Amino acid sequence: MDEYEQFKKWNELWRSMGLEINDYVKLDDLSPPSTTERRSCEGPESPFTVYIDDNYHYQDEDERYLGGEFGTWEAAVAFAKKVVDRTVIPSIEDGRSPEEAYDDYVTFGDDPWITGGGPVPEGETFSAWKYAKQRCYELYEQKKKKENEEDRQDSSAT
Repeated sequence: MDEYEQFKKWNELWRSMGLEINDYVKLDDLSPPSTTERRSCEGPESPFTVYIDDNYHYQDEDERYLGGEFGTWEAAVAFAKKVVDRTVIPSIEDGRSPEEAYDDYVTFGDDPWITGGGPVPEGETFSAWKYAKQRCYELYEQKKKKENEEDRQDSSAT
């Protein structure tokens, strides 16, 4: 995938999550940001960088792209979670079980990971796979609860 294709994929992902372009430090180049660009990031001098791997192309660095750079650990984690949600939410909405949705994720989903930045808050880690598994079960339970409520409303209306 050439740099332009990586940029297009990133840009599509970013917009699908409703995030603003100006939250991103480096738009069209995958090289490390310059000192000037780092200063545009709020937070530590060295931003947290989120890279996104493709689970379908496991360990293929040619399929990796830059998701964004963030001034805080919390912002980087929030972005990474949205990347995971983009895969697992549609799977659950399509009626898949949590196990099936998780299997879809680890087989085909985007796998964000975080590097760099300042100190990570004590005890904090981020694993996209762990988060995906947790979200599959949470979303499934939410969906079932909503369906049960709708069924109760339908039965009481008749």
